[in-house]
Amino acid sequence: MRQEGWLPKGLHFHGKHELIAALRSWLAVPGASTIGDTSSFHGQFWISADIGSHRVRVAADTTREAAQRIVDYASSDPARPWHVVANQKGRINKVVVTDRLEPGWYAYIAPPLEAETTI
Repeated sequence: MRQEGWLPKGLHFHGKHELIAALRSWLAVPGASTIGDTSSFHGQFWISADIGSHRVRVAADTTREAAQRIVDYASSDPARPWHVVANQKGRINKVVVTDRLEPGWYAYIAPPLEAETTI
């Protein structure tokens, strides 16, 4: 499942359960500090998941520590709501799982929404 210790670029999942399972598998094997190759551009989208009617895209520079926090959060109830909130530029497209301050978790939806919501 891994190349250079990363998740394979372009993986797509159907729902939170599949995304969390992939992150859990990646975390089980020591290796790369991010889910994808960050050598050329840190913000490139690496993997994605359809969650409800939204496509969540997770960036390559999402860290192992952030992935672990997301997996831990989901362990008690994988269906717990996630939130779409404003990013640093004010667009409502940032996906947060546990709270608004999740260092190292870079997940976004497109297009931006008109109002914050849960997914």
